[in-house]
Amino acid sequence: MLSDKSNVSDDEHSGSHTATRDHKYLNRGGINAADVLSQICQETLEKTISTLQTNIDRELNTTRANEWKRKCKVVQDFRSELENSLFGISELLESNLALAARLKRDKKEVLNLRHRLLSLRKEREEIALRIDNVRNKYADDESERMVQDSLNNSIHDLQLALDRSHKRKDATDANPFAGLEFLLRTVAQDVSSTASDSRGGLLNQVKQFNNQLEKTAALLQQNRQ
Repeated sequence: MLSDKSNVSDDEHSGSHTATRDHKYLNRGGINAADVLSQICQETLEKTISTLQTNIDRELNTTRANEWKRKCKVVQDFRSELENSLFGISELLESNLALAARLKRDKKEVLNLRHRLLSLRKEREEIALRIDNVRNKYADDESERMVQDSLNNSIHDLQLALDRSHKRKDATDANPFAGLEFLLRTVAQDVSSTASDSRGGLLNQVKQFNNQLEKTAALLQQNRQ
């Protein structure tokens, strides 16, 4: 009768222990070395407990039966402690694997961001170069436009002088060089830098404009820095 009750109690304890152990591993993502070691140890200890239980069932001497039970209880407690310890080690291994995977992903993301940063810097340099080219082209176009305007003004003044010369032709028969002298003086004021009442001449006007462009470019460069 005592042996039957002991069998029932040990079977319930073993079944409860197995259910608890299975519940611990429900949320696990995989099996690691600690899990394998735990499985081997559990199978070995279960065989030992089964052997001790058989000895308890067969032992007729009460003292010896109690001794077998004590040994069986020690092995069962050891099995529980060992399983908990190995389960904790297994959890640490799983955490390390998860952290390693996360670290790998973070390193990959950092590398991608670094490549993106280098690409953006390169694009910025290309844009700055295009801006400089546009500014230089604008300065050249502006200089050419001013020269062209100056030439157009000179041609216009020359045309006006020719028109005035034709109008005065009849009045200058006595002095045929009067109209020519006026024409030369008018053109000289626009072209020459040495004529009286001149505006510096075309060359000086172009030089002044170039100096202005250089000052503007230097100011833009200083603002960029």
